[in-house]
Amino acid sequence: MLTGMIDTISEYIIVGLIISSALYLLYLIVYFFVYKKLLHGKKALNLRKALIINIFTVYIFLVLYATMFARFSGITGGINLELFNSYKKALFRLSSSAWRDITLNIFMFVPFGFLLPLLSKFFYKPYFTVILSFLFTLSIETVQLIIKIGAFDLDDIFNNVLGAIMGYCLVMSLLSSGFNKEKNKTKYSFIYTVPLIIITLVFFGFYIFCNFK
Repeated sequence: MLTGMIDTISEYIIVGLIISSALYLLYLIVYFFVYKKLLHGKKALNLRKALIINIFTVYIFLVLYATMFARFSGITGGINLELFNSYKKALFRLSSSAWRDITLNIFMFVPFGFLLPLLSKFFYKPYFTVILSFLFTLSIETVQLIIKIGAFDLDDIFNNVLGAIMGYCLVMSLLSSGFNKEKNKTKYSFIYTVPLIIITLVFFGFYIFCNFK
């Protein structure tokens, strides 16, 4: 099961890197040969911001592909509003598919929470990242239900938002030393690191319990 999840994640990462590299190269060609030479543009290129935007764009495409475009229509999954239902299946029924879904749904949204603060300081505030991640996953679940390519599952929304929070805590713990005063560096890094450690320990504790029960 773990090998299958790693293979799935690795496959999407490789595809994402290939697409991202191609788009970034295209962006540089357009900037230097079209904007600078032909149009004589004067605006400087922010390579870091352009790269982040490019990665985020490809990431969103891959999420939409995995959750919608790669699925077959005609699936009538219905609506599941029972929170932690997938956890109960993984814990009490030892369901490998439930555990796989939990893991993939969490890790799928880690990049979302990680990249948003890099795109804009607007997302330094945690509630903006949480709200946007909630709206994004809610939209995906709703569309899946409407066009019949999956079920509307409350656990999926919870796990997606949890993954975004993990990504946010990770990136903010790295960025905290950059936008806070010296005396606050340790304080802010601690604030962002503790929730990440707690979630990670609970997650792997749950995994170990399920696999050795």
